This record gives sequence, structure tokens and C-alpha cells, in this order.
Amino acid sequence: MSHWDWVLFNYWLRLAQRLRDLGCDITFICPRGEYVPQLREAGFAWREWSVSRKGLNPHSEFRSVVHLAKIYRACRVEAAHHFTLKPILYGSLAARVSRVPAVFNMFSGLGYIFSNTLRARAIRAVVIPALGVALRLSNGFTHFETAEDCERFIRLRIVPSNRGGVVPGSVATNFFRPEPRDDVKGPPIVLMGARLLWKKGVRELVDAAHLLKARGLAARVQIAGTPDPGNPGSIPLERLEAWGSDGTTEFLGHRTDMRELFRAASIAALPTSYNEGVPRFLLEGAAAGLPLVASDLPGCRTVVRDGENGFIIAPGDVQALTHALATLLGDSDLRRRMGRASRRIAVEEFDDDQILERYIDLYRQHGLVAST
Repeated sequence: MSHWDWVLFNYWLRLAQRLRDLGCDITFICPRGEYVPQLREAGFAWREWSVSRKGLNPHSEFRSVVHLAKIYRACRVEAAHHFTLKPILYGSLAARVSRVPAVFNMFSGLGYIFSNTLRARAIRAVVIPALGVALRLSNGFTHFETAEDCERFIRLRIVPSNRGGVVPGSVATNFFRPEPRDDVKGPPIVLMGARLLWKKGVRELVDAAHLLKARGLAARVQIAGTPDPGNPGSIPLERLEAWGSDGTTEFLGHRTDMRELFRAASIAALPTSYNEGVPRFLLEGAAAGLPLVASDLPGCRTVVRDGENGFIIAPGDVQALTHALATLLGDSDLRRRMGRASRRIAVEEFDDDQILERYIDLYRQHGLVAST
């Protein structure tokens, strides 16, 4: 269950398929969206949940919890798996009311409300106590993509120490893999892929692109992704158009051919200051055999080993970002060496088959999947 069909389709479809293969009856629960038809085409049941991604009206939010509880009862749910903050909070409450026997919660990152904006701090003052109560009432197991996030929630007494754990992000290393680049012409490409939020580092990469150009370094800077109107930190379209007007940075929009973009790229960069889990873009870039440049944040450090398969920089530091990119652009041997290290790390630590088995083990522990 999630409050956004995009999350379920892009991150959790393979888990659902694997559980179905093991005999589970899976239903996706989320608001209606553009990915719902694809979830249903994959052969899964779907129930529409009425909830707003960014709504804060107490009456509407309460109705969302009640609606979800009704869905759980109607579906006779034996296990509920919730993804991201609002679904975890509301889902845990609904699961308690509906007496769902097993509850799993997944924080892929801490997101907007754990940022330092005034609005986020105000929301956090209410959400943290409520979340702690909801998680204890549901007696669920909560997992995180980084040890730092897990330790923070335990320290804040949101999650009991015996009900939290870490399962890192994953990547399909058979799909994203190093590809021949003999037919790729022109200067090296620096690629970024992300939702176009202020905190994702879009402005920093645009500024770095101008500095690289001023230094006379031949490079193309490409950013794949679209704004996310459901997020308060989304970058306005007119700002993106202004940035892209001089051609220094190429905005590619929404892309479904990331494997081809990685094949043409020489460097994958994500100068984010967002409360990331383990960024899928970095995992895909690593699996594709690219050197990585990313911010000094727990999720990024999980994938990027400074000096081994890329460079770690301080969030918001445009000069450091420019220097790291310039170093890689100026040394093709270094790019190849770091790219090989990225590929090794992706295969050894983040291969999706390995990570999926860790989720399956959670289900086995609750008797939901037969032991092998």
C-alpha cells in the first residue's frame, strides 16, 4: 500500500511478483493514477484508496484512515506492507483497527518532513509522536534502507529496537549493466536522474555545468526527470525552462529508457540534499558501470565509496561538485577504474534477487510464505 501508484510500480512490483510466485494473493492499494492500469495488467488486484499526498486537513485525513480500514477488512488482509511516511502512519492505524495480523513498514528515506523548513518542523512535531503510537499499536516491523535512519528512529523512540531493521535498496544488475560505448560520439556526458525538486541538487548541477563550461571543459550535462507537484519542494516549470534556455544543461523530461541514457553517459551525478534512502539512480548508475558523484548523506554513502567508485561531496557545495566532475572528465582511465568498482559493488551488495530474498525472509518469519 502506498499513497502514490508510481512508488508501487517502480519500486515494489517485483516483490509482489515474487510473493505471488510463492503462493501469496496480492492486492495493490493506492489512489488512482497513471500506473494503476500497468499494475492491473501485471495481473494484480487493485483497490482505490482515497488519500491526498500532501493534504493536512484533519477531517479528510481521518476519513482516509477509516477508508483504508474498510479496505483491509473487506480484503481480509493477513499482512499489510506500507511504503513511505503517510501510508505507514495511516496504514498502521488502519491495520490495528482491522486486526491485521502482520504489518511491515518501509522507509526508503525520511523525506520532506525531516527537512529543516519551518513547515516541515511544524508537521514533524505532530507526526513523530503520532507515528510512534501507531507503530507500537500495530506491533509491526519497520525497515529502513540505511542504518543511520534506523538508529535515528530507535533513538527518537519511534520504533522499538527489536522491531526495526535495515534492508538496502536494490537494482536489477542483469538489466542495468555496462554496455559497449564505441558508437557514442561527442564529449563525455554527466547524467543526473531524479524528481526535479529543489533539494535534489538540480540547481547545484546547473551551476556546476556553467562553471565547467567557463573552464573550457568539454562535457554535456543532462538531467532526466520531471517536477513533482505533489511535493512542496517541486521546482516550477518556468524555472526549469529558464535554466535550459542557454543549452548548458539539457533537461530531458520523463524518460523510460534510462538504460540507454546510462550507456551513453560517462558519469552519474546526484548532488542531493534531500533526505534520501538509497537513491535508485545511483544504484542503476553503479550497475551500469559508471563513476558516481554524490552528496555526503547516508543513502549516497551506502553506494558511493569516496575515492573508490566516485567522489562524495558536501551537500550544496557547487565548487566541490565542479571539482569532482572536472577530475573525472579530465581522466578517462580514472573513469574506467571507478566504473569497474561501481559495477562490482552493485553486483555484490545490491543485486535485486539478493535483496528480494531478504524481504521474503520477513514473510517467512511470520508464516506467510512456506520455508524452503
